[in-house]
Amino acid sequence: MSAKKSIKNQVDFINTIKTRLKPSESLVHEMADLLGLSLDSTYRRIRGEKKLTYDEIYFLCERYNLSFDDINCINGKSNVFSPTSSTRNKTENIKSILYNINSELEQIRHKSDKLVISTCNEIPFFRLFKYPRLTAFIISEWVDDEFNECNLEETTKDILVLDNEIRELTVNIAKLYNTTPSIEIWKPYIVDFFVKSIENYGNIESRRIPICYELLEDLMNLLDDVKFSIGTPNMSNEFNSNFKFYFNEFNFNSNYIYFYSGAYKVVYLKTFETNFISSTSPDITTEAECCLQNLTNKSTQFKNIKQQRCSLFFKKQKDLILMHKNKLLNIGSNLLNCILLFSFIHRIHHLLENLV
Repeated sequence: MSAKKSIKNQVDFINTIKTRLKPSESLVHEMADLLGLSLDSTYRRIRGEKKLTYDEIYFLCERYNLSFDDINCINGKSNVFSPTSSTRNKTENIKSILYNINSELEQIRHKSDKLVISTCNEIPFFRLFKYPRLTAFIISEWVDDEFNECNLEETTKDILVLDNEIRELTVNIAKLYNTTPSIEIWKPYIVDFFVKSIENYGNIESRRIPICYELLEDLMNLLDDVKFSIGTPNMSNEFNSNFKFYFNEFNFNSNYIYFYSGAYKVVYLKTFETNFISSTSPDITTEAECCLQNLTNKSTQFKNIKQQRCSLFFKKQKDLILMHKNKLLNIGSNLLNCILLFSFIHRIHHLLENLV
């Protein structure tokens, strides 16, 4: 998409928003409040001097009931998956996204020139879906509902208790992705958000600590799995032709999943959590290609670095997980001490009552 066309589309999009405001409402103040921006930054977006981010587009589309097409003026397939207040609707929304991802992988599976590229601000769900406990946990996070402790407790016994549709979809997505040539670009300390989510889950109720500990164990195994898939740097490995792993030493905001096979191209633009904007529009896919190529050029492929540096990257991730595991052990130990102390006090109180 040309710069001039992009600016015009953005200005037209904002003008559409303006027509939906009440006479008493100020466009700049409404946008600034919604997006958490200063008035100066908001004016720059209104004038087209600063591009709206995909997160900002999502929030504006949701607030003013607009389509993603309204900003791009495109004819390609485009869908906006929005969160809803109903848990059931959220679950259906997740199923819809998973069906779409599964469909993309199925469509390119028999092609010789297939490729999936993902930029990862968080651990790719393709990876998580290989582990039943992590799958149960992330799906519960996505639904944003109270965790079903029974489900997670059953999961710790290697019995995945999830909606059958979701279970089958996640298993199939993991299998398809494992056989599809892919490129992943990870940011530093990519495990941070997921580890904190596990810790927060454990902080709600102390009896969840054993479950959290096992989730962190799975996370350690996931990292080992990724490291093994990369193979030994500077040496040929059966996995290298199928999977290329990059890391970027700087935090980046882009979060794409790009499916490619010959003339077929589709990009999923993740805004946050499970809100994806997908499009096959040439304008959008071309722009995504440019962004991904630029990010790849600025990233380091693990195959081309020394073994020591590769090990250091994974060690940093594991050290973070170990730190949280130790926290959980300390909490569990302190809890046990409190229980023992309470039991001791209760017995002393009982003895004193008998003496009296």
